[in-house]
Amino acid sequence: MKIIKLTLANLEKIANSAQKALQAGNLIVIPSDTAYGLAARADSSKAVRKVLDFKGRLPDKGISVFLSGLAAVKKYAFISSGQLEVLRTLLPGAFTLILDSRRLLSSLLEPADKTLGVRVIKHEFVSQLLKKTGFPFTATSANLSGRGPHYSIPAFLKTLSDRKKKQLSLVIDAGRLPRRPVSTVIRLTSEKIKVIRPGLLNPRLVLNQRTKNPMATIKLAQKIYQDFLEKKLASRAVGVILRGGLGSGKTVFAQGIGRLFNRQLFSPTFVLMDEHPINRGNLRNIYHLDLYRLENPEEINDLDLTHFFQKGNLLLFEWGEKLASFGEFKKTGAAFYWLQIEAKGENIRDFKLYQL
Repeated sequence: MKIIKLTLANLEKIANSAQKALQAGNLIVIPSDTAYGLAARADSSKAVRKVLDFKGRLPDKGISVFLSGLAAVKKYAFISSGQLEVLRTLLPGAFTLILDSRRLLSSLLEPADKTLGVRVIKHEFVSQLLKKTGFPFTATSANLSGRGPHYSIPAFLKTLSDRKKKQLSLVIDAGRLPRRPVSTVIRLTSEKIKVIRPGLLNPRLVLNQRTKNPMATIKLAQKIYQDFLEKKLASRAVGVILRGGLGSGKTVFAQGIGRLFNRQLFSPTFVLMDEHPINRGNLRNIYHLDLYRLENPEEINDLDLTHFFQKGNLLLFEWGEKLASFGEFKKTGAAFYWLQIEAKGENIRDFKLYQL
């Protein structure tokens, strides 16, 4: 077992070492967006068997894999158009999504129902390693079966016998990781979202309704504000991720909320965000963002959005999937909702509201 300290200065060099170890079918320990993880190449049953033997675990529960993006998810799992909309909204992020497997990777990764758990995350080392390997690798936590995740290498090693340590080829020590919750596990083998294991963000369907014309959409927006958003604004900020194709009704929905306060909301044209002071009831300000023209997700950092997540502020995000991951905003204590809008005809729209 070789232990290497990871820094920003040697990140690429360490990624090269990790790539060689995985290529050879070895078992390694890597940092991730949550805790330390066990990585082995996912297209080799011999390598995956090493993960199972190390953890003392039977293969019937399944092992998730890290993938580089949506193209890779499509390659290794079956995805419907409805599921793709969910993936675009949630990923990259702290989610493990259970999908029907195309069975291109080791069968030891799959439980009896032939599904595959996939993770796409925003993490510099994991992303660099995926680029170098060209193949997926396992994304299970570095712990023995029945024990919790580890956030530091010294604490992890203390739990291992000499025999267990010899099973590890390489251990990459990135220092003490932030104690973040484990990923939220979501089953997407149908069009419904089912949370299997809670984590930082846990989608829960709270409304499912159809409208048949724009005025009905405006009235639904007002109902959602009054039934779900208004009370929460008394103690925190509220963010609403509006997800739907062009012309699906995202702006009409935002305008419906604006009408409650005699304000006209239009999609911001030359800037990413419009501010509308309200100061009525629990609502202080509406911040209306249209991220359609956002080419680089890093541009959102220029807005310093965490500054706007204050009690009484409502943030409406059109094309909110371009936030890449809103886990950082969730840490502000804000309440988050995700509104999925699907056009079913010239005027018919289906609305699904999830609380995150």
